[in-house]
Amino acid sequence: MQPRLSYIFDLPAGFGLDDLRGMISGNQTPIEDPLFHVQRQYLDTFDWRLFAHGSVLELARDSNGQGLIWRRVGSGEVLLLQRMPQVPHFASDFTAPAIRARLEAITGVRAMHPKVALDSEVRALRLVDGEGKTMVRLELRRDQILLPHSIKQISLPPRLYLFPYRGYTKAAAKLQRALGGKRGLRPAREDPLASALHALGLQAGEYSSQLRYAISPGMAGSQALAQVHLQLLEHLQTNLDGACRDLDSEFLHDLRAAASRAELLLSKLPGAFPGVDTRRYREEFAWLEKVSRPTRQMDVYLMLLEEYKSRLPPGQGSYLEPFRSFLRDHKLSEHRDLNVALQSPRYHRLVEGWRKLLEHQLARPQDPAEAPVEALAAGLVGPAYHDLLTQGRKIGDNTPAAPLIELNKACKNLQYLLEFFRPLCHEKRFHQIKRRLDRLQDNLETFEDLELQQQRLRRYIAEMRVEQRLVQQAALEAMDLLIQDMAEREVKVRKGFAKRFAKFSDDECQNRMQALFSPPAGPQPETP
Repeated sequence: MQPRLSYIFDLPAGFGLDDLRGMISGNQTPIEDPLFHVQRQYLDTFDWRLFAHGSVLELARDSNGQGLIWRRVGSGEVLLLQRMPQVPHFASDFTAPAIRARLEAITGVRAMHPKVALDSEVRALRLVDGEGKTMVRLELRRDQILLPHSIKQISLPPRLYLFPYRGYTKAAAKLQRALGGKRGLRPAREDPLASALHALGLQAGEYSSQLRYAISPGMAGSQALAQVHLQLLEHLQTNLDGACRDLDSEFLHDLRAAASRAELLLSKLPGAFPGVDTRRYREEFAWLEKVSRPTRQMDVYLMLLEEYKSRLPPGQGSYLEPFRSFLRDHKLSEHRDLNVALQSPRYHRLVEGWRKLLEHQLARPQDPAEAPVEALAAGLVGPAYHDLLTQGRKIGDNTPAAPLIELNKACKNLQYLLEFFRPLCHEKRFHQIKRRLDRLQDNLETFEDLELQQQRLRRYIAEMRVEQRLVQQAALEAMDLLIQDMAEREVKVRKGFAKRFAKFSDDECQNRMQALFSPPAGPQPETP
Protein backbone atom coordinates (compact mmCIF):
# COMPACT_ATOMS: atom_id res chain seq x y z
CA MET A 1 0.00 0.00 0.00
CA GLN A 2 1.33 3.42 -0.95
CA PRO A 3 1.73 5.86 1.98
CA ARG A 4 -0.82 8.67 1.88
CA LEU A 5 0.35 12.09 0.83
CA SER A 6 1.62 13.93 3.89
CA TYR A 7 3.83 16.87 4.69
CA ILE A 8 3.65 16.19 8.46
CA PHE A 9 5.08 13.05 10.10
CA ASP A 10 4.96 11.62 13.61
CA LEU A 11 8.40 10.92 15.08
CA PRO A 12 9.58 7.99 17.19
CA ALA A 13 11.12 8.66 20.59
CA GLY A 14 14.62 10.07 20.39
CA PHE A 15 14.47 10.82 16.67
CA GLY A 16 16.89 13.62 15.67
CA LEU A 17 18.53 15.31 12.72
CA ASP A 18 21.16 12.57 12.38
CA ASP A 19 18.37 10.02 11.90
CA LEU A 20 16.79 12.31 9.34
CA ARG A 21 20.05 12.68 7.40
CA GLY A 22 20.24 8.91 7.14
CA MET A 23 16.88 8.84 5.34
CA ILE A 24 17.95 11.35 2.69
CA SER A 25 19.48 9.97 -0.47
CA GLY A 26 20.35 11.16 -3.97
CA ASN A 27 22.18 14.31 -4.96
CA GLN A 28 20.49 16.47 -2.33
CA THR A 29 22.84 18.11 0.14
CA PRO A 30 21.38 18.68 3.64
CA ILE A 31 22.38 21.94 5.31
CA GLU A 32 21.54 22.40 8.98
CA ASP A 33 20.27 25.78 10.17
CA PRO A 34 20.93 27.00 13.72
CA LEU A 35 18.35 25.98 16.33
CA PHE A 36 15.71 28.67 16.82
CA HIS A 37 12.40 29.29 18.62
CA VAL A 38 9.11 30.37 17.07
CA GLN A 39 6.00 31.69 18.78
CA ARG A 40 2.96 30.28 17.00
CA GLN A 41 -0.77 30.93 17.11
CA TYR A 42 -3.48 28.91 15.43
CA LEU A 43 -6.14 31.29 14.08
CA ASP A 44 -9.75 30.49 13.25
CA THR A 45 -13.18 32.03 13.42
CA PHE A 46 -15.32 31.75 16.54
CA ASP A 47 -17.29 28.90 14.93
CA TRP A 48 -14.20 27.13 13.46
CA ARG A 49 -15.02 27.70 9.80
CA LEU A 50 -11.46 27.14 8.58
CA PHE A 51 -11.02 23.85 10.44
CA ALA A 52 -14.45 22.66 9.31
CA HIS A 53 -13.36 23.46 5.74
CA GLY A 54 -10.28 21.27 6.21
CA SER A 55 -7.59 23.91 6.66
CA VAL A 56 -5.47 25.52 9.38
CA LEU A 57 -4.14 29.09 9.57
CA GLU A 58 -0.96 29.45 11.60
CA LEU A 59 0.70 32.75 12.55
CA ALA A 60 4.43 32.33 13.28
CA ARG A 61 6.74 34.94 14.87
CA ASP A 62 10.51 34.60 14.94
CA SER A 63 13.52 36.94 15.03
CA ASN A 64 12.98 37.80 11.34
CA GLY A 65 9.37 38.94 11.75
CA GLN A 66 6.07 37.12 11.38
CA GLY A 67 4.35 35.17 8.66
CA LEU A 68 1.30 33.09 7.93
CA ILE A 69 1.07 29.46 6.91
CA TRP A 70 -2.28 28.32 5.55
CA ARG A 71 -2.29 24.56 5.14
CA ARG A 72 -4.60 21.60 4.80
CA VAL A 73 -5.72 19.72 7.91
CA GLY A 74 -3.90 16.43 8.36
CA SER A 75 -1.63 16.36 5.32
CA GLY A 76 -0.01 19.73 6.02
CA GLU A 77 -0.01 20.67 2.32
CA VAL A 78 0.76 24.40 2.20
CA LEU A 79 -1.88 26.61 0.57
CA LEU A 80 -0.25 29.93 1.45
CA LEU A 81 3.09 30.97 2.88
CA GLN A 82 3.33 34.74 3.29
CA ARG A 83 5.05 37.35 5.44
CA MET A 84 2.51 39.55 7.24
CA PRO A 85 3.51 42.83 8.93
CA GLN A 86 0.11 42.98 10.64
CA VAL A 87 -1.94 40.25 12.31
CA PRO A 88 -4.92 39.63 10.00
CA HIS A 89 -8.33 39.73 11.66
CA PHE A 90 -10.52 39.41 8.57
CA ALA A 91 -10.07 37.90 5.13
CA SER A 92 -10.29 41.46 3.79
CA ASP A 93 -6.94 42.21 5.51
CA PHE A 94 -5.16 40.20 2.79
CA THR A 95 -4.05 42.39 -0.09
CA ALA A 96 -3.70 39.62 -2.68
CA PRO A 97 -7.14 39.43 -4.38
CA ALA A 98 -7.00 35.67 -5.04
CA ILE A 99 -6.09 34.78 -1.44
CA ARG A 100 -8.62 37.25 -0.06
CA ALA A 101 -11.39 35.76 -2.20
CA ARG A 102 -10.52 32.18 -1.18
CA LEU A 103 -10.52 33.06 2.51
CA GLU A 104 -13.69 35.15 2.29
CA ALA A 105 -15.48 32.20 0.68
CA ILE A 106 -14.79 30.25 3.89
CA THR A 107 -14.82 32.80 6.70
CA GLY A 108 -17.36 35.27 5.32
CA VAL A 109 -17.60 38.29 7.62
CA ARG A 110 -16.29 36.44 10.66
CA ALA A 111 -13.09 37.61 12.34
CA MET A 112 -10.19 35.25 12.95
CA HIS A 113 -9.05 34.86 16.56
CA PRO A 114 -6.14 33.07 18.27
CA LYS A 115 -7.27 29.61 19.39
CA VAL A 116 -4.06 28.02 20.71
CA ALA A 117 -0.60 29.54 21.38
CA LEU A 118 2.59 27.50 21.08
CA ASP A 119 6.29 27.87 21.66
CA SER A 120 8.22 25.82 19.09
CA GLU A 121 11.82 24.67 19.27
CA VAL A 122 12.84 24.13 15.64
CA ARG A 123 15.77 22.21 14.17
CA ALA A 124 15.82 22.52 10.39
CA LEU A 125 17.54 20.98 7.40
CA ARG A 126 17.52 22.58 3.97
CA LEU A 127 18.08 20.32 1.00
CA VAL A 128 19.97 22.10 -1.77
CA ASP A 129 20.70 21.02 -5.32
CA GLY A 130 23.98 21.14 -7.21
CA GLU A 131 23.53 24.86 -7.88
CA GLY A 132 23.11 25.64 -4.20
CA LYS A 133 19.37 26.34 -4.52
CA THR A 134 17.07 25.23 -1.68
CA MET A 135 14.63 22.59 -2.89
CA VAL A 136 12.93 21.45 0.33
CA ARG A 137 12.99 22.54 3.96
CA LEU A 138 12.54 20.00 6.76
CA GLU A 139 11.62 21.22 10.26
CA LEU A 140 11.78 19.03 13.34
CA ARG A 141 9.47 20.78 15.81
CA ARG A 142 9.01 20.29 19.52
CA ASP A 143 5.93 22.30 20.51
CA GLN A 144 4.72 23.39 23.90
CA ILE A 145 1.28 24.89 24.50
CA LEU A 146 1.42 28.27 26.22
CA LEU A 147 -1.36 28.64 28.79
CA PRO A 148 -2.72 32.16 29.39
CA HIS A 149 -1.92 33.65 32.82
CA SER A 150 0.26 30.65 33.71
CA ILE A 151 3.91 29.64 33.55
CA LYS A 152 2.86 26.01 33.00
CA GLN A 153 3.35 24.54 29.53
CA ILE A 154 2.00 21.36 27.93
CA SER A 155 4.37 19.41 25.69
CA LEU A 156 3.07 17.98 22.40
CA PRO A 157 4.51 15.03 20.45
CA PRO A 158 7.45 16.03 18.21
CA ARG A 159 6.72 16.16 14.50
CA LEU A 160 8.53 16.61 11.22
CA TYR A 161 7.24 19.16 8.71
CA LEU A 162 8.16 19.17 5.02
CA PHE A 163 8.01 22.45 3.07
CA PRO A 164 8.66 22.18 -0.69
CA TYR A 165 9.99 25.29 -2.41
CA ARG A 166 8.39 26.59 -5.59
CA GLY A 167 9.50 24.69 -8.67
CA TYR A 168 10.64 21.60 -6.75
CA THR A 169 7.41 19.65 -6.32
CA LYS A 170 8.91 16.52 -7.90
CA ALA A 171 11.83 16.57 -5.48
CA ALA A 172 9.40 17.02 -2.56
CA ALA A 173 7.23 14.12 -3.76
CA LYS A 174 10.30 11.87 -4.00
CA LEU A 175 11.34 12.84 -0.48
CA GLN A 176 7.82 12.18 0.81
CA ARG A 177 7.98 8.65 -0.57
CA ALA A 178 11.38 8.11 0.99
CA LEU A 179 10.28 9.37 4.41
CA GLY A 180 7.01 7.44 4.42
CA GLY A 181 8.23 4.24 2.78
CA LYS A 182 8.87 0.87 4.40
CA ARG A 183 10.44 1.24 7.85
CA GLY A 184 10.02 4.97 7.41
CA LEU A 185 8.12 7.64 9.32
CA ARG A 186 4.36 7.47 9.80
CA PRO A 187 2.21 10.27 8.43
CA ALA A 188 0.74 12.24 11.35
CA ARG A 189 -2.22 10.36 12.82
CA GLU A 190 -3.97 13.61 13.66
CA ASP A 191 -3.42 17.23 12.81
CA PRO A 192 -1.15 19.10 15.26
CA LEU A 193 -3.98 21.54 15.97
CA ALA A 194 -6.26 18.64 16.90
CA SER A 195 -3.51 17.31 19.22
CA ALA A 196 -3.23 20.69 20.93
CA LEU A 197 -6.99 20.93 21.39
CA HIS A 198 -7.16 17.39 22.82
CA ALA A 199 -4.37 18.27 25.27
CA LEU A 200 -6.46 21.24 26.43
CA GLY A 201 -9.69 19.24 26.60
CA LEU A 202 -11.19 21.25 23.76
CA GLN A 203 -12.76 20.36 20.44
CA ALA A 204 -12.93 22.29 17.18
CA GLY A 205 -16.46 23.23 16.26
CA GLU A 206 -17.80 23.30 19.82
CA TYR A 207 -20.03 26.23 18.85
CA SER A 208 -22.56 26.04 16.05
CA SER A 209 -25.41 28.38 15.23
CA GLN A 210 -27.52 25.23 14.66
CA LEU A 211 -29.68 24.15 17.58
CA ARG A 212 -28.58 20.97 19.36
CA TYR A 213 -30.85 19.22 21.85
CA ALA A 214 -32.40 15.80 22.40
CA ILE A 215 -36.18 15.74 22.13
CA SER A 216 -38.15 12.68 21.07
CA PRO A 217 -41.75 11.57 20.56
CA GLY A 218 -43.60 10.95 23.80
CA MET A 219 -41.62 13.54 25.75
CA ALA A 220 -43.75 15.98 27.72
CA GLY A 221 -44.22 19.20 25.77
CA SER A 222 -43.05 21.45 28.61
CA GLN A 223 -39.82 19.50 29.09
CA ALA A 224 -39.05 19.48 25.37
CA LEU A 225 -39.70 23.22 25.13
CA ALA A 226 -37.51 23.84 28.18
CA GLN A 227 -34.66 22.08 26.37
CA VAL A 228 -35.18 24.19 23.26
CA HIS A 229 -35.29 27.40 25.28
CA LEU A 230 -32.17 26.45 27.25
CA GLN A 231 -30.28 25.92 23.98
CA LEU A 232 -31.43 29.34 22.77
CA LEU A 233 -30.32 30.86 26.07
CA GLU A 234 -26.89 29.23 25.68
CA HIS A 235 -26.59 30.77 22.20
CA LEU A 236 -27.53 34.13 23.66
CA GLN A 237 -24.89 33.95 26.37
CA THR A 238 -22.20 32.41 24.15
CA ASN A 239 -22.40 35.37 21.78
CA LEU A 240 -22.73 38.06 24.46
CA ASP A 241 -19.03 38.87 24.92
CA GLY A 242 -18.34 38.99 21.17
CA ALA A 243 -21.35 41.26 20.64
CA CYS A 244 -20.29 43.59 23.45
CA ARG A 245 -16.72 43.80 22.13
CA ASP A 246 -17.90 43.95 18.50
CA LEU A 247 -15.39 41.30 17.45
CA ASP A 248 -17.38 40.70 14.28
CA SER A 249 -20.95 41.22 13.13
CA GLU A 250 -21.98 37.55 13.47
CA PHE A 251 -21.92 37.64 17.27
CA LEU A 252 -24.74 40.16 17.34
CA HIS A 253 -26.52 38.36 14.48
CA ASP A 254 -26.56 35.06 16.40
CA LEU A 255 -27.52 36.78 19.66
CA ARG A 256 -30.48 38.44 17.95
CA ALA A 257 -31.47 35.19 16.26
CA ALA A 258 -31.62 33.43 19.64
CA ALA A 259 -33.74 36.23 21.13
CA SER A 260 -36.05 36.26 18.10
CA ARG A 261 -36.59 32.50 18.20
CA ALA A 262 -37.29 32.56 21.94
CA GLU A 263 -39.79 35.41 21.53
CA LEU A 264 -41.58 33.55 18.71
CA LEU A 265 -41.86 30.31 20.68
CA LEU A 266 -43.21 32.16 23.71
CA SER A 267 -45.76 34.00 21.55
CA LYS A 268 -46.98 30.73 20.00
CA LEU A 269 -47.15 28.86 23.32
CA PRO A 270 -47.77 31.38 26.11
CA GLY A 271 -48.96 28.56 28.42
CA ALA A 272 -46.10 26.20 27.60
CA PHE A 273 -45.19 25.74 31.26
CA PRO A 274 -48.14 24.85 33.52
CA GLY A 275 -48.87 27.49 36.11
CA VAL A 276 -46.21 29.90 34.78
CA ASP A 277 -46.93 33.29 33.21
CA THR A 278 -44.25 33.76 30.55
CA ARG A 279 -45.52 37.09 29.17
CA ARG A 280 -42.79 39.06 30.96
CA TYR A 281 -40.06 36.98 29.34
CA ARG A 282 -41.61 37.37 25.92
CA GLU A 283 -41.65 41.15 26.43
CA GLU A 284 -38.01 41.09 27.55
CA PHE A 285 -36.87 39.15 24.49
CA ALA A 286 -38.80 41.61 22.31
CA TRP A 287 -36.98 44.44 24.14
CA LEU A 288 -33.64 42.77 23.44
CA GLU A 289 -34.46 42.55 19.73
CA LYS A 290 -35.49 46.21 19.71
CA VAL A 291 -32.38 47.62 21.43
CA SER A 292 -30.05 45.57 19.21
CA ARG A 293 -31.76 46.40 15.90
CA PRO A 294 -30.04 49.78 15.21
CA THR A 295 -26.52 48.34 15.60
CA ARG A 296 -27.43 45.35 13.44
CA GLN A 297 -28.73 47.66 10.70
CA MET A 298 -25.45 49.57 10.66
CA ASP A 299 -23.57 46.25 10.41
CA VAL A 300 -25.70 45.14 7.47
CA TYR A 301 -25.13 48.33 5.45
CA LEU A 302 -21.41 48.36 6.18
CA MET A 303 -21.25 44.80 4.80
CA LEU A 304 -23.29 45.83 1.75
CA LEU A 305 -20.95 48.67 0.78
CA GLU A 306 -18.66 46.58 -1.40
CA GLU A 307 -21.64 45.16 -3.27
CA TYR A 308 -23.02 48.68 -3.67
CA LYS A 309 -19.71 49.82 -5.16
CA SER A 310 -19.77 46.96 -7.65
CA ARG A 311 -23.22 48.01 -8.88
CA LEU A 312 -22.17 51.58 -9.68
CA PRO A 313 -20.56 52.62 -12.98
CA PRO A 314 -16.75 52.22 -13.03
CA GLY A 315 -14.95 54.91 -11.05
CA GLN A 316 -17.97 55.97 -8.97
CA GLY A 317 -17.48 53.62 -6.02
CA SER A 318 -15.34 56.19 -4.17
CA TYR A 319 -18.37 58.50 -3.96
CA LEU A 320 -19.83 56.15 -1.33
CA GLU A 321 -17.06 56.93 1.17
CA PRO A 322 -19.14 59.65 2.89
CA PHE A 323 -21.82 57.00 3.37
CA ARG A 324 -19.25 54.61 4.89
CA SER A 325 -18.11 57.35 7.29
CA PHE A 326 -21.75 58.07 8.24
CA LEU A 327 -22.42 54.38 8.95
CA ARG A 328 -19.26 53.93 11.02
CA ASP A 329 -19.95 56.96 13.18
CA HIS A 330 -23.55 55.95 13.80
CA LYS A 331 -22.50 52.36 14.45
CA LEU A 332 -20.17 53.53 17.24
CA SER A 333 -22.96 55.51 18.84
CA GLU A 334 -25.54 52.74 18.53
CA HIS A 335 -23.10 50.12 19.80
CA ARG A 336 -22.38 52.18 22.91
CA ASP A 337 -26.09 52.21 23.67
CA LEU A 338 -26.32 48.48 22.99
CA ASN A 339 -23.44 47.77 25.37
CA VAL A 340 -25.26 49.63 28.12
CA ALA A 341 -28.33 47.43 27.53
CA LEU A 342 -26.38 44.15 27.34
CA GLN A 343 -24.52 44.90 30.58
CA SER A 344 -27.55 46.26 32.41
CA PRO A 345 -29.28 44.71 35.45
CA ARG A 346 -32.35 44.29 33.22
CA TYR A 347 -30.47 41.94 30.87
CA HIS A 348 -28.94 39.96 33.74
CA ARG A 349 -32.34 39.60 35.43
CA LEU A 350 -33.75 38.25 32.16
CA VAL A 351 -31.00 35.67 31.75
CA GLU A 352 -30.81 34.55 35.37
CA GLY A 353 -34.57 34.42 35.90
CA TRP A 354 -35.24 32.60 32.63
CA ARG A 355 -32.49 30.02 33.24
CA LYS A 356 -33.79 29.31 36.75
CA LEU A 357 -37.33 28.84 35.44
CA LEU A 358 -36.24 26.50 32.65
CA GLU A 359 -34.05 24.37 34.91
CA HIS A 360 -36.98 24.06 37.34
CA GLN A 361 -39.19 22.85 34.48
CA LEU A 362 -36.66 20.19 33.53
CA ALA A 363 -36.33 19.01 37.14
CA ARG A 364 -40.03 18.66 37.96
CA PRO A 365 -41.80 15.29 37.49
CA GLN A 366 -43.68 14.84 34.23
CA ASP A 367 -47.45 15.00 34.33
CA PRO A 368 -48.86 11.94 32.49
CA ALA A 369 -51.83 14.02 31.37
CA GLU A 370 -49.62 16.63 29.70
CA ALA A 371 -49.67 16.78 25.90
CA PRO A 372 -46.62 15.15 24.27
CA VAL A 373 -44.28 17.35 22.29
CA GLU A 374 -45.27 15.90 18.90
CA ALA A 375 -48.85 17.06 19.52
CA LEU A 376 -47.57 20.57 20.26
CA ALA A 377 -45.38 20.49 17.17
CA ALA A 378 -48.21 19.38 14.87
CA GLY A 379 -50.49 21.99 16.44
CA LEU A 380 -48.00 24.75 15.61
CA VAL A 381 -46.43 23.75 12.30
CA GLY A 382 -49.64 22.78 10.48
CA PRO A 383 -51.56 26.00 11.24
CA ALA A 384 -48.45 28.11 10.50
CA TYR A 385 -48.20 26.49 7.07
CA HIS A 386 -51.90 26.97 6.28
CA ASP A 387 -51.84 30.61 7.47
CA LEU A 388 -48.88 31.14 5.14
CA LEU A 389 -50.83 29.65 2.23
CA THR A 390 -53.86 31.82 3.01
CA GLN A 391 -51.70 34.97 2.98
CA GLY A 392 -49.87 33.95 -0.18
CA ARG A 393 -53.01 33.20 -2.18
CA LYS A 394 -54.17 36.79 -1.66
CA ILE A 395 -51.08 38.17 -3.41
CA GLY A 396 -51.45 39.10 -7.05
CA ASP A 397 -49.37 40.92 -9.63
CA ASN A 398 -50.51 44.33 -8.38
CA THR A 399 -50.37 43.67 -4.64
CA PRO A 400 -48.27 46.33 -2.84
CA ALA A 401 -45.04 45.47 -1.06
CA ALA A 402 -46.36 45.26 2.51
CA PRO A 403 -48.23 41.91 2.16
CA LEU A 404 -45.15 40.29 0.61
CA ILE A 405 -43.04 41.51 3.54
CA GLU A 406 -45.62 40.07 5.95
CA LEU A 407 -45.53 36.80 4.02
CA ASN A 408 -41.76 36.70 4.42
CA LYS A 409 -42.24 37.00 8.20
CA ALA A 410 -44.67 34.09 8.04
CA CYS A 411 -42.05 32.07 6.14
CA LYS A 412 -39.44 32.88 8.76
CA ASN A 413 -41.79 31.84 11.57
CA LEU A 414 -42.45 28.52 9.83
CA GLN A 415 -38.70 28.06 9.32
CA TYR A 416 -38.10 28.56 13.04
CA LEU A 417 -40.84 26.10 13.99
CA LEU A 418 -39.45 23.47 11.62
CA GLU A 419 -35.99 23.96 13.15
CA PHE A 420 -37.36 23.61 16.69
CA PHE A 421 -39.14 20.33 16.01
CA ARG A 422 -36.85 18.80 13.41
CA PRO A 423 -35.89 15.84 15.67
CA LEU A 424 -39.56 14.77 15.51
CA CYS A 425 -39.87 15.04 11.74
CA HIS A 426 -39.58 12.37 9.08
CA GLU A 427 -36.17 13.39 7.74
CA LYS A 428 -36.81 12.93 4.02
CA ARG A 429 -40.07 14.87 4.11
CA PHE A 430 -38.42 17.57 6.20
CA HIS A 431 -35.73 18.12 3.55
CA GLN A 432 -38.26 18.09 0.71
CA ILE A 433 -40.37 20.75 2.44
CA LYS A 434 -37.33 22.76 3.53
CA ARG A 435 -35.94 22.95 -0.02
CA ARG A 436 -39.17 24.48 -1.31
CA LEU A 437 -39.45 26.80 1.68
CA ASP A 438 -35.85 27.95 1.15
CA ARG A 439 -36.55 28.81 -2.50
CA LEU A 440 -39.65 30.78 -1.56
CA GLN A 441 -37.82 32.53 1.29
CA ASP A 442 -34.90 33.40 -0.98
CA ASN A 443 -37.32 35.22 -3.29
CA LEU A 444 -39.23 36.97 -0.51
CA GLU A 445 -36.15 37.94 1.51
CA THR A 446 -34.48 39.40 -1.57
CA PHE A 447 -37.66 41.34 -2.34
CA GLU A 448 -37.94 42.62 1.25
CA ASP A 449 -34.24 43.55 1.38
CA LEU A 450 -34.49 45.56 -1.84
CA GLU A 451 -37.69 47.29 -0.69
CA LEU A 452 -36.35 48.18 2.76
CA GLN A 453 -32.94 49.22 1.44
CA GLN A 454 -34.58 51.78 -0.82
CA GLN A 455 -36.56 53.18 2.11
CA ARG A 456 -33.54 53.27 4.43
CA LEU A 457 -31.19 54.77 1.86
CA ARG A 458 -33.64 57.63 1.36
CA ARG A 459 -33.75 58.11 5.12
CA TYR A 460 -29.95 57.97 5.38
CA ILE A 461 -29.64 60.54 2.59
CA ALA A 462 -31.90 62.90 4.57
CA GLU A 463 -29.85 62.35 7.75
CA MET A 464 -26.55 62.86 5.90
CA ARG A 465 -27.85 66.15 4.52
CA VAL A 466 -28.72 67.33 8.03
CA GLU A 467 -25.23 66.33 9.18
CA GLN A 468 -23.71 68.06 6.11
CA ARG A 469 -22.03 64.88 4.90
CA LEU A 470 -23.30 65.10 1.30
CA VAL A 471 -21.15 68.04 0.23
CA GLN A 472 -20.45 66.49 -3.19
CA GLN A 473 -23.28 66.26 -5.70
CA ALA A 474 -21.59 63.13 -7.08
CA ALA A 475 -22.08 61.34 -3.72
CA LEU A 476 -25.82 62.06 -3.80
CA GLU A 477 -26.05 60.94 -7.43
CA ALA A 478 -24.27 57.68 -6.58
CA MET A 479 -26.77 56.89 -3.85
CA ASP A 480 -29.66 57.80 -6.15
CA LEU A 481 -28.27 55.39 -8.73
CA LEU A 482 -28.23 52.65 -6.10
CA ILE A 483 -31.90 53.27 -5.27
CA GLN A 484 -32.80 53.17 -8.96
CA ASP A 485 -30.86 49.91 -9.40
CA MET A 486 -32.67 48.36 -6.42
CA ALA A 487 -36.06 49.35 -7.79
CA GLU A 488 -35.29 47.66 -11.11
CA ARG A 489 -34.04 44.49 -9.41
CA GLU A 490 -37.09 44.41 -7.16
CA VAL A 491 -39.38 44.25 -10.20
CA LYS A 492 -37.45 41.25 -11.56
CA VAL A 493 -37.50 39.45 -8.20
CA ARG A 494 -41.21 40.05 -7.83
CA LYS A 495 -41.86 38.21 -11.12
CA GLY A 496 -40.37 35.03 -9.68
CA PHE A 497 -42.69 34.88 -6.66
CA ALA A 498 -45.73 33.21 -8.21
CA LYS A 499 -43.85 30.18 -9.51
CA ARG A 500 -42.05 29.53 -6.22
CA PHE A 501 -45.21 30.00 -4.16
CA ALA A 502 -47.09 27.61 -6.45
CA LYS A 503 -44.48 24.89 -5.80
CA PHE A 504 -44.67 25.45 -2.05
CA SER A 505 -48.48 25.33 -1.99
CA ASP A 506 -49.16 22.45 -4.41
CA ASP A 507 -50.85 19.20 -3.35
CA GLU A 508 -47.57 17.34 -3.13
CA CYS A 509 -46.07 19.77 -0.62
CA GLN A 510 -49.31 19.91 1.38
CA ASN A 511 -49.38 16.11 1.63
CA ARG A 512 -45.78 16.06 2.82
CA MET A 513 -46.53 18.70 5.41
CA GLN A 514 -49.56 16.77 6.65
CA ALA A 515 -47.44 13.63 7.14
CA LEU A 516 -44.36 15.46 8.47
CA PHE A 517 -44.66 14.04 11.99
CA SER A 518 -45.92 10.62 10.89
CA PRO A 519 -43.80 7.52 10.25
CA PRO A 520 -43.26 6.71 6.56
CA ALA A 521 -45.89 4.56 4.94
CA GLY A 522 -44.90 0.91 4.50
CA PRO A 523 -46.24 -2.62 4.41
CA GLN A 524 -48.29 -3.40 7.48
CA PRO A 525 -47.77 -6.70 9.34
CA GLU A 526 -50.40 -9.31 8.64
CA THR A 527 -52.79 -10.14 11.45
CA PRO A 528 -53.04 -13.80 12.32
